[in-house]
Amino acid sequence: MSSLLANLIHLEALGVPRGRAALFFTTFFLTSLATYMTIVFIPLYALSLTQSLPLISLLTTSYYLAFTASLPIYGWASDRLGSYAAFTMLGAALTGALCIAIPFTKGVGELMALRAAQGLAWALVAPMGAAMASMSTTKDLRGRAVSVFNLSTSSGYLAGSLIGGLASELLGLTATFMLGGAASLTAALLSLGLRGWRTVERGRVKQHLKLDGLKAVYIGFFLRNAGATGIWALLPIYLASLGASQLWIGLLYAVNLASQTALMGYVGYLADKLGRKPTLLLGLFGSSAVFTLYGLAPHYLWIAPIHLLLGLSWCSLINASTAHIGDRAPIEAQGYMMSLLFTITGLAWIAGSSLAAATVDLLGLRNYMFLAASLASLGGLYVAKFMEAAEHT
Repeated sequence: MSSLLANLIHLEALGVPRGRAALFFTTFFLTSLATYMTIVFIPLYALSLTQSLPLISLLTTSYYLAFTASLPIYGWASDRLGSYAAFTMLGAALTGALCIAIPFTKGVGELMALRAAQGLAWALVAPMGAAMASMSTTKDLRGRAVSVFNLSTSSGYLAGSLIGGLASELLGLTATFMLGGAASLTAALLSLGLRGWRTVERGRVKQHLKLDGLKAVYIGFFLRNAGATGIWALLPIYLASLGASQLWIGLLYAVNLASQTALMGYVGYLADKLGRKPTLLLGLFGSSAVFTLYGLAPHYLWIAPIHLLLGLSWCSLINASTAHIGDRAPIEAQGYMMSLLFTITGLAWIAGSSLAAATVDLLGLRNYMFLAASLASLGGLYVAKFMEAAEHT
């Protein structure tokens, strides 16, 4: 059992004592749990304030815009100050306080401002975990080290969806948000134990920051996520059109998150042993296969095995990307370069939702899946041609 757990969570790869590594994992797990719980259930709360679906959709827009715009600032500041744990603590505390504040909002305008503030809060947390995992380890173990952070996020999302669903059913939405707030405030307290995290000595001579070696990763990541974002916005409707009930829609989402949780550590090992480029290509072309299979699925039950492949492709994509960035970025720019990856994700969310809005009526749901698959394949082809493979370990 302990051997299985060690393969799932490579705590030793972080290069810190096991207790400190477990504290790292728990901090980001609890913050991710609270963040996802809000993402899933805040639209339902918004229905008590307005029946306007366009207004409710703007809640997501305000979140993504604030998240994306603040990331480069936070990344630059965290590198300058070296205070990755402090940024994490602030983001977790703010996330917790904002969760608790949700039931006290009185109008859509207040809720929209709160949602934007939550975007600012999550931007304080997400890139810090990736940077801390990357900078505390060696190149040979970096794939496994970043998988610890990526696993904390995926498993937190899974727990947030399950616990949030149970709490909302039994106790109501107010209790759900309070529970999420308590989880994130606990994470803020735990993050105090992460102070002074940096274990790799800073270079005496500051390295020149170059994007050339990372451009292929960023472009491939953007193209895949631009196509995927439109799918995620439409997937519940598409699943319903295939005959899925609300219960089955929730279960099918859970299959994806559960497969990510089960596979993240193994794929982190794969990124170290097989190499960053082959693992990234698995993520991009695997995503293309997933989106194509979405479009071909004749029944909602077909989506379950497709979501196993989706979990594998996302694990490959995020582990290979963060590990490659960690390999190439100077130690004094880890926070900024990880933030840039999340910025690319935010821009892809905005571009992808706009693309779906512009084309889905013309193409239809099934054909949009093939468009998204084409974008993911285009990203794979770009990475195959322009990403250097010399990082193989």
